[in-house]
Parts: sequence; structure tokens; C-alpha cells
Amino acid sequence: MWVSRYLVWFVVYSVFGWIYESTYCTIVERKWANRGFLYGPLCPIYGTGVIAMIAAWQAVQDAGIAVAPWQVFLVTALGTAVLEYVTSWAMEKLFDARWWDYTDMPLNINGRICLPATVLFGLMGLLVVYVLYQPTIDITNMVAPVLVEALSLLLVALVVVDATLTVSALTQFAQMAAAVTNNVNEHMDAFVNEAMERRTAAAESLEREREKFSREALAARMGEMNQIVSSAAMRVHHFGKDNEHLERMRHELRRK
Repeated sequence: MWVSRYLVWFVVYSVFGWIYESTYCTIVERKWANRGFLYGPLCPIYGTGVIAMIAAWQAVQDAGIAVAPWQVFLVTALGTAVLEYVTSWAMEKLFDARWWDYTDMPLNINGRICLPATVLFGLMGLLVVYVLYQPTIDITNMVAPVLVEALSLLLVALVVVDATLTVSALTQFAQMAAAVTNNVNEHMDAFVNEAMERRTAAAESLEREREKFSREALAARMGEMNQIVSSAAMRVHHFGKDNEHLERMRHELRRK
């Protein structure tokens, strides 16, 4: 009987968590935000947290231990922080995705938990323990045990089907995303390799053109130097002939 109660409470508070999350995020983002992990209107992390708080509070009540509100707040805040961090890490490892990210929030740890959210969940713990706990017990006691068991079986079946479809879809999505990523990486590798090959070919072509231009420029310079040398040689040759002519004229003038 108590298992059926916990199952019903789990689903009910998971729905409440989905309503809170979706409403809050819709207001903040100013557009509809479905914050559920599953297809249905459920946030299982809220149901898990509330069930853990109810179970712990019942154990404290049964043991007759006096607990102060600040102790409830502290235990709830720390417990939900651990639950939130572990859940975020596990879902990221399983599905390679994050359903929440506190990177922009102050005093966060790897974007999985942050101080403001932890404080808020601690306050929610006080709400559950001191406001919602007793009405939850009273309403459940008003329902016939057979109906509670039937409702728990129905809700569990719906949640199992929903979870199966969600995990299947997420797994296929992850496979598709991996295939797309691999395809993009292959194309990018081919593009980069082709670009590098073109760059190498262009550099080699430029080097060949530079060497060719250097050889042609050197040959042209050598041609100019040859012309200069030939011109100088011709001038020297003509100068020598002019010198001989002057010497002959000088000799002839002496004779006269």
C-alpha cells in the first residue's frame, strides 16, 4: 500500500514540478518553454526530491526527533543540490545534452547547480514539509486503498511508456547528431586538405615563377652588361685607332 502511495505522489509532484518549471521559464524567456524531460507533463527530478523529503520527514516523525525549520532548510538545500548535480551529470553522459544550465548564475558549480537555485529548493523543502505534507497524507487516506493501487499501476504504466519513447527518441537523436557531426567533420577535413593542397601548389607555382623571373632578369642584366662591355670595347678600339692616327700625323709634322 505504501509503495502505491509513493508512486502516486511521485507522479503528482512531478506534474507540479513541470507546471512550475514551464511557467517560470515561459515568463522569463517570454515564449513557451516545455521544461519536461519526458513527452508528458512531468519533471521526475521534482517527484524524486519531494518523495525523498516526505520519506525522510515521516522517518523523523516516527522516531520522535525534534527538527528545527533551519535544519529542514539546510538538509533540503544540500540534498536537492546533490540530486540536481548527479542528475545533470548522468543525463549529459547518457544523452549528451543538458536540460538546465546555471553558467550565467552566481556561485555555480560547472553550470549544474548554483546557490540561488539551491536556496530556492531549500525554501521549497519548507513548503513541502510544513504546508503540503499533511494535506497529501490526508487526501491519500480519503481514497480507497484499491483505487490508490489501481491509480499507481496506471500512472506507472504511462510513465514507463513515456520514458521508453523519450529515451528511444533521444538515443536516435544522439545517433543522428553523431552521424551529422561525423559527416560535417569529414567534409571539413576534405575541404581543409584541399585548401592546403591548393595553397602548397600555389606556393610551388609562385616559387617556380619567381625563379623563372630571376633567371630571365639575370639573363637580361647579363645581356645589358655584355652590351655595355662590347660598347666599351668598341670605344677603346676606336680610341686606339684614333691614337695611332694622331701619332702618324705627329710624325709627319715632325718630318716636315
